[in-house]
Amino acid sequence: MARVEELLPGDIVRGPLTGNITFVTQVFPHPMSVYQPQYIGLALVIWRMPDESVSMDALDPRQYIGEVERSATVESLKRGLGMYLG
Repeated sequence: MARVEELLPGDIVRGPLTGNITFVTQVFPHPMSVYQPQYIGLALVIWRMPDESVSMDALDPRQYIGEVERSATVESLKRGLGMYLG
């Protein structure tokens, strides 16, 4: 089990509902925490979904998120950072 704060770009998280999703990046503190107090202490987490769409969540950095496959291959990094690299 891994925490959100331990993730690296390209890590693959296995979830029962989402399938294998790829971690892209996180921003802490969440940008909305300036305007909405319910976001204080949360991070904006960006994922690449199995269908290549992008998903964003507001998660506690200390939250356990499931089993993680740490893949340091160039392909996994490209997939994780693809939205930035084009």
